[in-house]
Order: sequence, then C-alpha cells, then structure tokens
Amino acid sequence: DCDTHKILDSNKAAEELFGYRHDEMLGKMPDDFSPPCQPDGSSSQAKAAEKIARLIHEGHQFFDWTHQRKDGTLFQAEVHLTLISLDGNEALLAVVRDVTQRKYAEMALVNALAEAESSRDKIDAILKAISDGLIVVDSDLRVVLINETAQKWLGLVEGEAIDQAVSEVLPGSIVPFLNGVVTAGSSQTRHCNIEVPAEGDGYNRFLAVQVTSIKDSEKSTSGTLVLLRDITRERELDLLKNEFISSAAHELNTPLTVIMGFAELLVNREYRQSISLEQQQEFLETIREKGEVLTSIVDDLLKLEQLEFGQSIHLDYGYFDLQLDILSLVKQYEETYTDHRFTVETSPCEISADR
Repeated sequence: DCDTHKILDSNKAAEELFGYRHDEMLGKMPDDFSPPCQPDGSSSQAKAAEKIARLIHEGHQFFDWTHQRKDGTLFQAEVHLTLISLDGNEALLAVVRDVTQRKYAEMALVNALAEAESSRDKIDAILKAISDGLIVVDSDLRVVLINETAQKWLGLVEGEAIDQAVSEVLPGSIVPFLNGVVTAGSSQTRHCNIEVPAEGDGYNRFLAVQVTSIKDSEKSTSGTLVLLRDITRERELDLLKNEFISSAAHELNTPLTVIMGFAELLVNREYRQSISLEQQQEFLETIREKGEVLTSIVDDLLKLEQLEFGQSIHLDYGYFDLQLDILSLVKQYEETYTDHRFTVETSPCEISADR
C-alpha cells in the first residue's frame, strides 16, 4: 500500500524466501524484513521510506538491499520497485531476488583479483631484486616472462621479448639445448655458456646459462626456467691468472738457470780453486738473491691460490722508490742476457704498496 506501506499480498516464492506463511506476510512493513541497519550504517526503516518516496516522485527504483528472514539470517538481494494500479488504487510492487551467492562470487572474484595483483607485484619485486637474468619459456619455447637484467644483457627493449620465440631472444645454438630439457622425461638442470654482444661497451658479454624444466601438478613439463649469470669478469680473471702463471713459469726458469749455473761452477773444484774467495762469495750472494726471487714467486703463486678459493691475504704496505726496483731488475737481466742492450729512462717515484 503506497499510503501505509503495509504488505497487501505476496506470492509463494516471497513467502519461501523470507520464511513466513502467507497470513504472516500480510500487514507487515518493509522494514520488518530487514535488519535494524543496512551495511552502510543507515537505518533500514528510514532508508526504506526514502526509496518509496523516490519511487513515487521519480518512478521505478532498482537497488541492492540486505534483507532478514524470519529465522534472523541475512541475505543480499536486488530489489525492483514499481508503481501499479490495484483495484483502482495505486500500489507498490516489489520484486525481490536473492543474490547472496552471486555477491559471494563477486567478492571472491574481487579478492582473487586483488591477490593476483598482489602476487604479481611480489613477483615483479622479486624479479627486480634478482641480480641475475631470468627468463621463463613455455612448452612451445616462447618467452612468457623475462626480468629487467636479462633484457639489459641481451640488448632488448622492455616488453618486446614477451611471446617471442626463444630463438629470437637467445643465440640459436641454445635452442637444441632447451629442447633437450623440455623433451626429457624427468626434472633436470643443464648448464652451458653463451657469448652475446655487450651493446655500447665494445666487447662481448659471456653468460653462464642454467636451464631447469618446470613441472605442473601432473608432473608434466610445462615450461623451462632459464637463469643467466654474467661471467665476463670471471673469464677476464681466468685469462689474467693464466697469463700470470705463464709469466711466473718463465720467471721461475730465469733465477733457476742462474742458481744452477753458479752452483755448478762452485761444485767444480778446479774452477773454484782458480777464482778468488771474493768471487766465490759473490757467486754465493747471487745464488742467495736468486733463491729469494724464487721464494717470492712461489709466495705469489700461493697467494693466487688463496684468492681463487676466496681466502684473504695479508698485504704488507710500505713506502719505497719504484725507480730503484726497476733499475735493480734491469741490472739482473743485463747480467743474464749479456748479448742484449737495455735502455731505461726513469725518475724517482716513491709509492706505498706491498712489494
């Protein structure tokens, strides 16, 4: 009734929805089927009167409402209010539809999307925090995920690698390698090295590649995880180490030759008797000096081994004139290689370093 707002009639579906008999429904007010307040905190009675007033002045109304059944349980509903003519009088027709399950589904979807967004943010944060390059490839060998580091190392514009064939992102030689991991029946990890141009740096970058198959819930290979690690510096250090070892081997040979030469002379009794004690003492001093050189070279090799295993070494810093060391070194070579002429231009140069 538009004047009293009392229920004049109801159908069976409404009676089952609210849990009342037909005679119980008659004469009730709209707020009798509602909790004291709506979810926004407003009074159900006042808000119902507002909706009816708007219906009379503006026409049909469509809105969400929280209703209450006879047993006190609440449910979400969509309400459609329309003015109709009943026995020559104007009446209000209310169509109520229970949408509780749909609202729950919508809420679950919103939560799921929020969680997905949060998970994506977490993944993005993790990808940005990883210093190594990371690429995820699907079973068709197409890129589905790549982090900023990998894009930088491979000279890619952000986002252009997504959905591209991995052969367009990584050197073609690695494709058979990836195929072997994808087609393998068991989870495994394989390793290889690749060389890619270092854009703008004028040299090539060496990358260690680790490929691991990704298994789904059914233990089937659903893709491949590719980790890239920049080993350019390590290769440079290996080259330097090999050059140092080669140089050290040569340096070992030089003092050994001198030591063996002077030792053979001193062992020879006839020759020893033919030279003065001062000359013998000079030979012995030379042998001692070359022995110290050998000791120094061996110490350097041992320190190199310590560094290779990540151990720290003690550096004994002190001030000395580098010019004197250079002149002393040149003098040794002049004595050893008498058929060569050495020219040195130096000036005093005091430095602080480990000798």
